[in-house]
Amino acid sequence: DLVETSLVKINNDIFSQEHSMGNLMPFIKYFLPEAKVVPIIFHHDLKKEEGVLLSQIFSRWVQEKEAVIIASIDFSHYLTNKEAQEKDQETLKVIENRNIARLLKMGDDHLDSPGAMMTLLLTMEKLDVQDFRILGHTNSGILLGNDLIETTSYFTFVFR
Repeated sequence: DLVETSLVKINNDIFSQEHSMGNLMPFIKYFLPEAKVVPIIFHHDLKKEEGVLLSQIFSRWVQEKEAVIIASIDFSHYLTNKEAQEKDQETLKVIENRNIARLLKMGDDHLDSPGAMMTLLLTMEKLDVQDFRILGHTNSGILLGNDLIETTSYFTFVFR
């Protein structure tokens, strides 16, 4: 499905440098040991039309193959703890309101992959999954106990 769309190119070498997959794979292997994983790295300027097409494929996978969609997205980058908290609240409102146009204009001070978040939201919309719960929210400044360092922030969401 994916390669036929011409939106996806196969490049197995890139994943040796991609920490988002390496961090998740032990958990996937433990909790879903029989799972087949299709890792995708989104280009920074993914267009809405491309996200719509991908969300159609992903929603079909969830329905037909009982797939699980996991999006590994870092949120605010290079800000102090206070600034990160403020930007994260702005991003959370955009996600809650499903404001795709605003989401796609956001940069690293909000999140590192607006295209991945957009595609996830569009996929959930196609599956008629509107509610999500925040399981956790933190940033590297909080984790390291230093309010002055440049941070990267994280949310853990579950859509239901």
